Amino acid sequence: MCLFFFLPQLLPVFEHIWKLQPYSALRKSLLFNNATLSTGVLSVNSPGYKIELMISIKGDYREWRRQLLKDESNCTVPAPHLDAMFRIHHGEDDDLLAWPFKNKVNAP
Repeated sequence: MCLFFFLPQLLPVFEHIWKLQPYSALRKSLLFNNATLSTGVLSVNSPGYKIELMISIKGDYREWRRQLLKDESNCTVPAPHLDAMFRIHHGEDDDLLAWPFKNKVNAP
């Protein structure tokens, strides 16, 4: 699985492709451990913002699957879902950048 993140307002345009491999093993780990995966802190341009991209899978997969198999029409547990998060970190270029951060982050 690949996630693409774009900040089109920044010149040059910032683009980050995050490859999650092996996806099936990571997905199982996230589902059963409620873990969060992170890119670590990334630099966007120079001078630029310091950002971090994170994903996690939320929901009780085991309970959802158990109820779904028991009676699909009466499953009351929400299905697991993917959360994608974006965090801005303090950086050495902060005095040179526009604040507050008003750029759009796209994850198509």
